Amino acid sequence: MTESRLSALTKILENLNSKGGFHGSIIAGEDGLVLAEATKELDKNVIAAMAGLSHSTAEKVKEQIGLGDVENVIIETNGGVLVFRGIYLPASKLILAVIMPSAKQTSRLRDAANVLLHKDRRYEVIIDSAVEEIIKIFSK
Repeated sequence: MTESRLSALTKILENLNSKGGFHGSIIAGEDGLVLAEATKELDKNVIAAMAGLSHSTAEKVKEQIGLGDVENVIIETNGGVLVFRGIYLPASKLILAVIMPSAKQTSRLRDAANVLLHKDRRYEVIIDSAVEEIIKIFSK
C-alpha cells in the first residue's frame, strides 16, 4: 500500500473516531491483518484478527442460512461495543472494526449523546460515511 493511501485511510479513521466518540478504529484484510489504524490504547492486531474471524464465521452462517452479504457483526459487552463492517471492493474485501464505548457506562450529560448514538443506531450513518470514503480511496 502506498504511503499516501495509508495516510488517507488513517485520516478517515481519525475523523470517524472524532465524529462518533469512538475508542478506536481499524481497517483489516480478510486475513485479519491490520491495513490502517487509529487507536492508541487498544491492541490493533488482536482486534484485526477478531474482525477477520468474526466476519468469516458470519459468512459461513449466512451461507448455511441463505442470507445476503454480511454487512455488520456487532458484539455488545458491558465494557464497549465492537462493530465489524464489511467493505466490498472489486478485487477484495476489507473489514472496518470500530470500538465504541458502552451505552451502559455513560455518565449523565457528557455521554447522553452516546446513549442516543447506540439506541438509535446513529453510529451507522457515521460508519457508512467512512466506508464510502474508504471505497473511493481504493477506486483511485
